[in-house]
Amino acid sequence: MKKLKIFQIGLVLIFLLFIIFLFSAKNYTKEYKVGEINVSESYDKENKAYYFTFNYNNITLDYLIESKYKQHRTLIEDIEIIKDDNNFCIIPKSSKFTYESLCYQNEIITHYTNVNKTLKETYKEFVARIIPIAIAIITFCFIKWIPISGFGMIMFWGLFVHVIYSFIITRTLYVD
Repeated sequence: MKKLKIFQIGLVLIFLLFIIFLFSAKNYTKEYKVGEINVSESYDKENKAYYFTFNYNNITLDYLIESKYKQHRTLIEDIEIIKDDNNFCIIPKSSKFTYESLCYQNEIITHYTNVNKTLKETYKEFVARIIPIAIAIITFCFIKWIPISGFGMIMFWGLFVHVIYSFIITRTLYVD
């Protein structure tokens, strides 16, 4: 009976050590491709920071996020590219982090708010596309038939949350 208890305690200790090892922070580097962009993702355990390097058209953009270690690798799920002549902006997208857009303009890497008006016009076009959708949503909300009215309300709150999220969290809809 005593040997069985020692064996059970030993199994529990081995399991706990495995769990601690599995969830502890580790330095790593991973390279992958998202669309046209090569991404190098690495985590530095000492600084508790993620380093991302984006390579697009032989141009390297670096990004740093200070964060706790995440078990998930390949954190960048999608990257939106906004192009204008030789200038471009990339907006990394992930369910784990919120990213600011990085822009390359006149051989200078900058943040979106420092970009000239032509790239900002692209963002304004996005808002211009939402206006007809908003009109349709408001129309659906006031139709007397309940299924369409309910659908209109769901679309309204979805659009409302999207605009608030874009304005407050990602700051992609407003312009300085």
